[in-house]
Amino acid sequence: MTDHLPPHDLEAEQSALGAMLASTQAVPVVAGMLREDDFYRDSHRRIFAAVLKVQASGAEPDTVSVSALLPADREFIHTLAECVPAASNAAHYAAIVRDKSVLRAIIRTGHEIAELGYQGKDSGHALIDECETKMLGVLQRRRDAETSHIIGSEEAFAIFGADLDRRKRGEVVGLPWPAEWSTLGKRVGPLEPGSLTIVAARPSTGKTLWGLQLMRSLCSRGHCVLFVSRELTVTRLMRRQISSFGASLRNLQTGKLVDSDTRALDKYLDTARGWHAMYDDHARTIADIRREVEINKPELVIIDYLQRLAYDTEKEYAALTRIVNELQDLTLATNIPVVCLSQLSRPMKGTETKAPTMSDVRGSGAVEERAANLIILHREWETDKEERYGKMVDVAKSPKETGWMICAKVADGETGKPIPAWFDGARMRITERA
Repeated sequence: MTDHLPPHDLEAEQSALGAMLASTQAVPVVAGMLREDDFYRDSHRRIFAAVLKVQASGAEPDTVSVSALLPADREFIHTLAECVPAASNAAHYAAIVRDKSVLRAIIRTGHEIAELGYQGKDSGHALIDECETKMLGVLQRRRDAETSHIIGSEEAFAIFGADLDRRKRGEVVGLPWPAEWSTLGKRVGPLEPGSLTIVAARPSTGKTLWGLQLMRSLCSRGHCVLFVSRELTVTRLMRRQISSFGASLRNLQTGKLVDSDTRALDKYLDTARGWHAMYDDHARTIADIRREVEINKPELVIIDYLQRLAYDTEKEYAALTRIVNELQDLTLATNIPVVCLSQLSRPMKGTETKAPTMSDVRGSGAVEERAANLIILHREWETDKEERYGKMVDVAKSPKETGWMICAKVADGETGKPIPAWFDGARMRITERA
């Protein structure tokens, strides 16, 4: 350790904050470039957070509105607004602040990595993984600091024009759906870069089966797919993949294979030899997934499933909201489409046969707002009559192989009527039916 002060520029911090207080146009510029912890001085962090809070309330941040939140800093806040060199240079001031923040992050991460090495509590592989995660965070911040994401009007139109030309030529802009989901493909359109698709179903309906089928279809066309499972191990996922080629899931589990199982194994190996398929059953958070995306560069990420991702809050709705927000951030930052499987809320006893709606998705408010597409899987049920509260009602007993794919939300397509489908558990696939 040394006695050096961490890198910082208080004048640049004050100028960035002063610009936000002096000009409403500077607020989104600085807010888009900096985070609260980019500021070195605590008082600057408080003022930055207060400016954003005022803006979020719908009011215009100025010395009066911000001072109302921080009465102890009132005199300093007024000084900042009066002494800013030029509010039009807000981006320049913010860039200096961010550069210093990146340097501090490098120093801090270096100390943390050194301390991990001295402690030596974990195995070599675990320690390397933890160090890698820390450095990837710094790397991402450095890239943010070096890159301008602002696109001018002419460049934006040129990007749009190139996209439109590809569509006119009939090129698929995005990833195609499986051929057996042709109606779904027409309704939703391809899985476009930067899009978040949520596929929701009740337990034991077939959402994992659906995700693996999408993976097989894209890998067979030469695309690279990352399947992140928070429910099944890689071994169990592979059983389901091989079952789709004709093997018995039960036989694969017991190890007592018959000729048809052996033929299915050979067929799978022949078919999947050239696949760019990746499985991850260790990622717990969006940060873990982002790291894998950064390293492996997949063309699609499939996550099974939303409610199993970890977050540091006990309140489910708050956790799901933050997870969905971060999933959208991930797909926008990487331009890679993300498909996330999700649980529907368990139905009340006696309502299992009723087709679910968007409101049945756990965390539905955040999902509806952030997801570009929301597809609901629903199976029909065998029912028996039971007497309840003095009258006979239908009670679900076991799911049928028939059901629907319901396009509850489609950002750039159409919803329409539910799409009839077969749920073939033995062959691990879902197909549309007439």
